[in-house]
Amino acid sequence: MKTPSFYRAQAREVLKDNWGKSALATLAFTICVMIPSFIVVVGANGFESDYSAIWLVLALVAGFGVVPFSFGFCTAFLSYCRNKETKLLKETWNNGIHNYGRFLGAFLLFYLLLFVVNGVLGAASFMIGNSDSSIILIIYVLIALWVFFLIFKLCYSYRLVPYLLHDNPQLKAFQALKESNQQMKGYKRVLLLLDLSIMQWYLYAFVIALLLVTLGGIVSSNGLLIIGGIVLLAGLIGMLFLYPYILTASALFYEDLKNENTQQSED
Repeated sequence: MKTPSFYRAQAREVLKDNWGKSALATLAFTICVMIPSFIVVVGANGFESDYSAIWLVLALVAGFGVVPFSFGFCTAFLSYCRNKETKLLKETWNNGIHNYGRFLGAFLLFYLLLFVVNGVLGAASFMIGNSDSSIILIIYVLIALWVFFLIFKLCYSYRLVPYLLHDNPQLKAFQALKESNQQMKGYKRVLLLLDLSIMQWYLYAFVIALLLVTLGGIVSSNGLLIIGGIVLLAGLIGMLFLYPYILTASALFYEDLKNENTQQSED
């Protein structure tokens, strides 16, 4: 496998002269994803508690409705890496519609795994209760750390699921999770370093903005608050360019891993 710097350079080359279009596509996609949730939230706040169950169901429907298109947006950048003539939003819609059931099924299976893992932490919290014992507290912290590590492992183990479903129409949701977990063995660290190397500047900007806003609030300085707000706004705008960068680099990582697995099977 290549280094994170190689994938970053390759992603910049793919997005060259098309940063603006990818950012606009990201903005349009984000708005479309947020609209159903926004309608549900506004509607839920406008009705009495007797209707809360109905709006909860609508919220779940809205959430599940956009999930396949989130997968479709990821695979749209894979298609773009292969053919720069690809229209990102059109490809997102086509991929989401054609693979709706499998995309949603894979998400629900993954969510079920996260639910079970989080249930371990919830059960530990319930059993510990309000105990003041230091040993019990240490055990709880260790369980929490283990759960967070397991969640991280699951996220990276199944990172390839959208791409595998896109490239293999015959593949079922469960098979895609199994295949992704198999292919990511030994490569999760590479993808983690790739993500961190891309996101580090955004994280720096967020931390600086948070410090400026916090300090401005403590010393009652409008100047620091304004500067912090500007940095935070710049970071949010930067996400429109950062997200395509991450998706493109991830797609290139998948392509490289796919080619490597193909070569190994031929040998």
